[in-house]
This record gives sequence, C-alpha cells and structure tokens, in this order.
Amino acid sequence: METVFAYPGVGRLLVYAISRHDLPLMEAVILVVTAIYCIANLAADLTVLFIEHDMNVVFRFASRIIVMVGGRILVEGTPEEIARDERVREVYLGTGQRAAA
Repeated sequence: METVFAYPGVGRLLVYAISRHDLPLMEAVILVVTAIYCIANLAADLTVLFIEHDMNVVFRFASRIIVMVGGRILVEGTPEEIARDERVREVYLGTGQRAAA
C-alpha cells in the first residue's frame, strides 16, 4: 500500500475513491500504480519507449532521456545531464523564444 502513496496525489485520489465507493476510480488508480511499478522494475537491459511530459516521473524512471522539440531531438543524456542543460530549461521553463510562441 505504501507504493500507492509514493506518487504525489495518487494516494489522496485512492482515499477519495474509497470514501465515495467509486469502484471504477479505485480500479483505475490501482491499474496506474501497477503499471508504474512494473515499468520501474523492468530489467536494466530492456529498452522501453516512455513518452511523458511530467519531468519528475521521467527523472524517476529513466536512465537515458531524449528531449524533443518540434519533432526534432534537442538533446539526449542521463537525467542529471538533462536537468542541467540550459536548452532544456529555456524551452520547457519558458525562458526561450519558443516559449513565447
């Protein structure tokens, strides 16, 4: 059960679903947590294409990241390299020219 509460907002959503006796929502939350758990525990030598815009989720699971902008590769590297990259910060934190577009 502690796994459910490890993801921001998911535990609260599950408690809400239980308190409302919302079985479809409970099942959906459990399915999502199960999928995340399975992805996190895949063999290190297995390649998985994981498309996600929540960078906290990406940094938690990825060992290599490719950042794309407009269908083109902007940069690729480890999570640490991506987090330090100024181009990524400019594009995704809104300080670059593309943020104004």
